[in-house]
Amino acid sequence: EFLVYEVDLIGIYDLPDTVCKNDLPYPLVPEVGTEDPFATYSFSGPGVSGNRTDGFYFDPEAPEVVTGQNKISLDYTSSNGCKVNMAASIYVALVPQLSFKPDLICLSSEGSVVPFTNLTLQKENIASWSWEFGDPASGTQNLSELVNPEHFYDESGPRTIVLEAVTHEGCLARHTLDTLLADFPQVNFTWETDCYSEDQAIQLLATVETEFSDLDTLLWSIGSLGGEKTDVIGKSPG
Repeated sequence: EFLVYEVDLIGIYDLPDTVCKNDLPYPLVPEVGTEDPFATYSFSGPGVSGNRTDGFYFDPEAPEVVTGQNKISLDYTSSNGCKVNMAASIYVALVPQLSFKPDLICLSSEGSVVPFTNLTLQKENIASWSWEFGDPASGTQNLSELVNPEHFYDESGPRTIVLEAVTHEGCLARHTLDTLLADFPQVNFTWETDCYSEDQAIQLLATVETEFSDLDTLLWSIGSLGGEKTDVIGKSPG
């Protein structure tokens, strides 16, 4: 007479068939029909790390994890020495890297419409888009579901613009852009004297008002009474 033991190994507990590439790590725990507190086990495969003391985990974001099917292996040994090896296939869904840019960064004093160009690659994987333009005072106009939207900003200043996208597999991607929508500098000038003296220069005094623009160059155009341009002078501020 002899006794035959059966290991009722069902699989990996609570591990989805499909995950997203940017998901947090999933804990890996054997799922058995009958608990065996003295059993030993280990997991292996791309994105798998850990040990029995600290726990095993599968990280979809690990570089070695490919978009598509990945295999995770489980080696299980019961307390009476029975060994079982099984493999689980898990599909890792692509999450595109979102990117965009504003096509206008200098606003007029009356406000301007700013178009946005969506630079995201693999747009065909996206099921829906969601924009937030960092302008809550504009109400519902602060949001858009278009691929390449535009938004009217009534004043310049720093903005935090957020783009979210949901793929056909239900994966969420997010990109945040902190940018500055600058104002056009208000420029004026006067001169030191109305008196002409031969071989003596007249000093020109410029005034520039701006709240958000970072000035780079002052460009002067000097012309004759007939409208002919006689000189162009560029000078860095400071």
